[in-house]
Amino acid sequence: MTSRTPHDVLGVRPNASGAEIELAYKGRRTQYHPDKYQGSDAETLQWATEQMQQVNAAYAALSGSKEEELASRQQQQQQTAASSYRPNAASDEQPTLAEALQKFCSRYTTSSRAYFAPNIPTKKLNGALQSYGVGLHPSEVLLVIDTTVFGGAKEGMLVTEQGLRVKELASSCSSIKWQQVQQIEVNGSDFYINGRKFGDCTMADPDELVRLFFCIQDYLDRLRAIKEASPENANPTSQPVEKDGESSVTLRECTEMFSMAKAQLLDLCETIVPLEQRLGQDLIDRDDAVNYFGVLEECMRDPGGIHFAFVTLGEIAMLSQCAVSYQNDPKGEVPAVLLQDKDDDSRLVAELRVVLQTMVEARAGATQQARTSDFFKR
Repeated sequence: MTSRTPHDVLGVRPNASGAEIELAYKGRRTQYHPDKYQGSDAETLQWATEQMQQVNAAYAALSGSKEEELASRQQQQQQTAASSYRPNAASDEQPTLAEALQKFCSRYTTSSRAYFAPNIPTKKLNGALQSYGVGLHPSEVLLVIDTTVFGGAKEGMLVTEQGLRVKELASSCSSIKWQQVQQIEVNGSDFYINGRKFGDCTMADPDELVRLFFCIQDYLDRLRAIKEASPENANPTSQPVEKDGESSVTLRECTEMFSMAKAQLLDLCETIVPLEQRLGQDLIDRDDAVNYFGVLEECMRDPGGIHFAFVTLGEIAMLSQCAVSYQNDPKGEVPAVLLQDKDDDSRLVAELRVVLQTMVEARAGATQQARTSDFFKR
């Protein structure tokens, strides 16, 4: 009997796009996830687990090939963009993203899907703010990309001096601060931040997206270079950082928090291996965790990002420790506030909340199963 290929397992074409592969994976994951078969007999549960493992393996294989394709295409696109976009000569003055986007607009005729301040139509700006720009003032928005079919701008992308927000159809809002961004890549309508897919501007022109994100990447690189060269960074270990009234954080304190968060996360990853094997999937993406700790390490060296790194590492340490304690204490409880998603959660922090939620649900299910078993005993 001929073995099935990864494409066969996911039910996609040999030349399927990354979006098609991801959609197929989500469908198969919903179909075979062992959680759906918890009330079934052991044989059925084992079957579902094996199916889920095959689906995960197929997705990993195909995602890897698409990443290689992405890297090749990205290199070509960046070379094209670099040859057509050249910022002004380097300056000691700190640039703003608004200035960078204005220069971008002066070089290119933008498509009907991208709207730059101050020429963003009021109706579109209000639609975007109401849908996924809650908390932003209209004057803060530098760019709106509308990806809706009928032009309501309730899905798409918002750009501000502080960061980026993205809303896709039938999905929650994703946001990231520029200080967290190390690298931006574009593949067609998909764009990737720090190596992970962050959004999909399906209605935007792909070539325009490449040029736009090259402009933003260039701005971030110049901003980072100016900060690294500033005199106040000469001895960051001994200099506390004050930001908007927040408590000061030294590099030494942040380094200690980094070590603590890493140790707690490693402890958790070891603890949940049996649970992951039972579910047939990884609850924590180890590769993504390694990359994200690298991003946080970069933020620690940036006076503008050290507070963010410290707070995020503290959150990782707290959630990891809570999950381990809960797993080891049959009578333990998880504070409800730790299970609540936040708009600015990183992928790793979101995964840690899912781990906690999964543990809580698993314990509740086991308790109910025991009660039911006791009830029907003769």
